Amino acid sequence: QLARAAPQDTLKIARLHLREVRVNQPYSLNGDEWKDALRILYETPETRIGTENLINELVEGGRPFWGLAEIVRTP
Repeated sequence: QLARAAPQDTLKIARLHLREVRVNQPYSLNGDEWKDALRILYETPETRIGTENLINELVEGGRPFWGLAEIVRTP
């Protein structure tokens, strides 16, 4: 819901949480909530590029994030 209501803010929160807070902690998609939010952000024109950049950074960061790559590969 937040991704739809405030996409720019949600992208900032996602970046902080997934890149900064979770750096030294085991990663989990928490029931795919982050994956769903990132998909919404990727489909939103104003956050598409930022979301793609974040996903690429996460995927490059390691295997736990590889599942996110499907979001940017989906037409």
